[in-house]
Amino acid sequence: MAIYDFKTEEDINNKSRTIVKTTEVPATTKEEEFTLESKENQLASLKEQQTSVATQIKDLEKEIADVKTALAVK
Repeated sequence: MAIYDFKTEEDINNKSRTIVKTTEVPATTKEEEFTLESKENQLASLKEQQTSVATQIKDLEKEIADVKTALAVK
């Protein structure tokens, strides 16, 4: 289970604050630093990529179907 803490105690916008994620791994621990803003940006980017990929897939499927029809390929 991961534990999340703010790296500092400064009173600023919580989305811009650095967060430390501590994860227990066998015989040691692992820390990762990030901001909530960066995670939200990463999510938005992935959602945008997902939409783009879905559109590309649909276009490619249509093109393949058109080629198969034009060339009478099953």
